[in-house]
Amino acid sequence: MLTPNEITQLLDKVFRELPEPVSTCILITSRSRIHLMDHDGTVKKGWFEVPNPTSMELEKVFTVRNPNQKDLGIWTVDGCTILEILSNELEDSRCEGVIFTDLEVIFVEFKMNMISFSERAVDKNQRKAEEQLQKTIERVRAAFRLANIKMPWKVRKAIMVTPQGFPRETRSKGLSTAERRIFELSNLPKQKSRFETLQSKFDELGFEYREVNSIQVN
Repeated sequence: MLTPNEITQLLDKVFRELPEPVSTCILITSRSRIHLMDHDGTVKKGWFEVPNPTSMELEKVFTVRNPNQKDLGIWTVDGCTILEILSNELEDSRCEGVIFTDLEVIFVEFKMNMISFSERAVDKNQRKAEEQLQKTIERVRAAFRLANIKMPWKVRKAIMVTPQGFPRETRSKGLSTAERRIFELSNLPKQKSRFETLQSKFDELGFEYREVNSIQVN
């Protein structure tokens, strides 16, 4: 099992065709709690660390809990690592970044600036996050395949960072309570929510999909 520092060296090897080493976009830390916030994109892209968030900032940060104080890598992708040039893509679609330990890797996309939790707004943000996460995952996997190197992580996750109040786990109004009960008692195929559909899609990629505003690393 490789350490995060060794994985960083491996990433430099895998992405050696990039103009700048990937390691210039990676911070290795063992702090027990890391708070990350997303730039609004108007002036600067990507995430940044907020060491001591205020009560207002706590509503907008993504918190990484590291109780065992393991070494972990915080890889800034958006605004730092231009992965799409490896496949000659012009489309500017990538997730915020990647968090990794010796055991797991977590691809992260922020959707903390939602001002509406309507079904339409939730669906729109889920679809955009899916695209950004999937494209980044595919680019990283393709680079490892091209280098003939196996990805070093056993546990793989994709996360859409959502604000307080986001209707996690319950997505579609779709059916009334009575209609849901009828479906539960019948043998008819169940209607998948958008969240369940995303879980299935990322499961096919070998990733667990979640919608949270904090996570604990293994």
